[in-house]
Amino acid sequence: MIRGEFAVPSLGALADEVAAVLAGRHDPGVVPFERVLNAVVSHGFRDREALAAALGSVPREFKVKPHAQVRCTAGIVGAAVGPVRAEESWEKNAGAGWLELCRHVALDYIAGARADEVAARLRAGDHVPFLLSVPSGPTGAVEPYELVERLAEYERLGVRPGPADLGQALLRCGGRIDPVAVRAAERLEIPEGAR
Repeated sequence: MIRGEFAVPSLGALADEVAAVLAGRHDPGVVPFERVLNAVVSHGFRDREALAAALGSVPREFKVKPHAQVRCTAGIVGAAVGPVRAEESWEKNAGAGWLELCRHVALDYIAGARADEVAARLRAGDHVPFLLSVPSGPTGAVEPYELVERLAEYERLGVRPGPADLGQALLRCGGRIDPVAVRAAERLEIPEGAR
């Protein structure tokens, strides 16, 4: 479902990429960050035990304060390899407060909310096959029709989209109207299709 430079690597390659991101103090950039984040989510959906085995030995402690995206990656990896706490509902932590914010403020807010949502889902054992908000290319944008295809796959699998992940995906569509995507979204049965 996710193609190009954001495609999910093998577990061995993912462990190397996670180690490289976590070893840096600086912003890893859009492609490495989004690729690692989505790959952790996708492998967690497929086989959480194999993911935990592959990433369990990757160091997540820092001698100096790293960039926010590096800390975020460490938190997501920790949630992915840690014990499942099914009694914790990820939905209680998934707020929609960003909906009331202007687009400029929402961009910063939603990135943090998405990371919190992903970590909460991983901790709760409620995995998703991939993130809706993974960019379609290096610009960071999500193509509207690709988003509809991703939502259709969620619908097929019976997975509920996270509000923050969907929110960031919609922001990354940039307000572009694609009539073909609109018609395809109208055919979806999940409520998020209307958004």
